[in-house]
Amino acid sequence: MVPKGMAKASSIPAEKKLAASKARLKIMLQDLNRMCDESEKEVVIQGQLSLVEKLFEETDALQSAFEEGLEAEAQEASMIE
Repeated sequence: MVPKGMAKASSIPAEKKLAASKARLKIMLQDLNRMCDESEKEVVIQGQLSLVEKLFEETDALQSAFEEGLEAEAQEASMIE
């Protein structure tokens, strides 16, 4: 078994990756909205949309992995108690 403090420390990098990914996603969505407002060329908007979709999928996977890690830590902590 992993000590309680060590299990929590292992989730910190995942939490930072998730936060960074969410921040990038927010910026990319703002850029996409700006492009649409400025009537940017369709090919440019499609390219940006493709990047946003990929980043969303990555962020969703990070979120799932982070939540699974938290659940595992909670189960482990309940077994220790």
